[in-house]
Amino acid sequence: MSIQTKAAETAPIVVVGASAAGLLAAYLLAKGGRAVRLCEKNEQLGSPARTLIVTRAIDNLLPFSPSPAVTNQTRYLRLFSPGRSLTLELGTSDRIVERERLVQMLGREARRAGAELLLGCRFVHLEPDRDGALVHLEHASGQRLQLRTPTIIAAHGVSGELSSPLGHNHSKTAFVLQAVVALPSAVPEDTTQVWFDPASTRYFYWLIPDSQERGVVGLIADDEGRARLSLQRFLAMHNLEPSSFQAAPVPLYCGSSRPQRLAGAQIFWVGDAAAQVKATTMGGLVTGLQGAEALSRAILTGDQVRASCILNGRLALHLLVRKLLNAFAADDYDRLLDLVDGKVRSVLERRTRDELLPMLLSLVAAQPRFVELVMRSQPWRECLRSHWWSGSN
Repeated sequence: MSIQTKAAETAPIVVVGASAAGLLAAYLLAKGGRAVRLCEKNEQLGSPARTLIVTRAIDNLLPFSPSPAVTNQTRYLRLFSPGRSLTLELGTSDRIVERERLVQMLGREARRAGAELLLGCRFVHLEPDRDGALVHLEHASGQRLQLRTPTIIAAHGVSGELSSPLGHNHSKTAFVLQAVVALPSAVPEDTTQVWFDPASTRYFYWLIPDSQERGVVGLIADDEGRARLSLQRFLAMHNLEPSSFQAAPVPLYCGSSRPQRLAGAQIFWVGDAAAQVKATTMGGLVTGLQGAEALSRAILTGDQVRASCILNGRLALHLLVRKLLNAFAADDYDRLLDLVDGKVRSVLERRTRDELLPMLLSLVAAQPRFVELVMRSQPWRECLRSHWWSGSN
């Protein structure tokens, strides 16, 4: 078994994990003139396939048009509470994205920018080395590789290869499970549907059409067992037959992930590895890309504080809103939908979930009774007193 040691005159940056965030960071850093080597344990980029829904915010975060990865666009959002329903016409359609295609496109751009992608290369361990660190890798062929670097980016997702040795495991996660189904004839292909049912999950269910023929039905739950049981019941209730399933653990944001040091090497976390996930919807693609953009700017400019504080502020606000929603009962969701009048509807149709602060300010201005609803809901004071920023649930 041969061992090769690679170094570069320009002090290469090593990215562990070919997530969307990791690949965007590799692209931006390589484009900025840095030598970048990205290692990924899987031999194929983007596996497994997963259907995602994102807002228009993604258009400004990618170095290309996401159109080839977009399978559908939904202009309408239909919301159901236990006793109410309403339909919103979005100002800009949501994009239904196939994650595998998007990741493969990011991989091509990263290579074109000069990043080296080492696929089928598993992270083994890390050790101090001179003014940096020595990253030990093993290829699927059995060949071992050593990379010397002063900068490591962990972009491997939840509880990835670097998490355990560096004591960076996420103690809290949720579980996302969705079933691929034939799209019911009564469901328009341009309409995403969302159900709030706090008796079943404190998050929500969804039906997202990804084409004229099929869609994905899913939910977020506290763990895999509850997710599978609840989804099975939901599918039976709506007479839907799954053809396959897509599943993933999702980290719960509980504050910014601080860089770590090993000897002279600095280690950064990005994407799901940094829990850069909106706690309101548990969506992490847009925020992971924003995290990659902020981190790349920080490394290239040396400003590691300013670049990340805006994103962390947004994520903290999503966490606060999630804490408040977790206290909602069924009748609270009914009252919430009852408050959607003309002005409120205009705000919800104009603003996206990636614009949470301006959305909330506009909602309160349009309908002050939202504040009353929050204060009347179950223990919101305890929610605020229990250090919501710590990520406790």
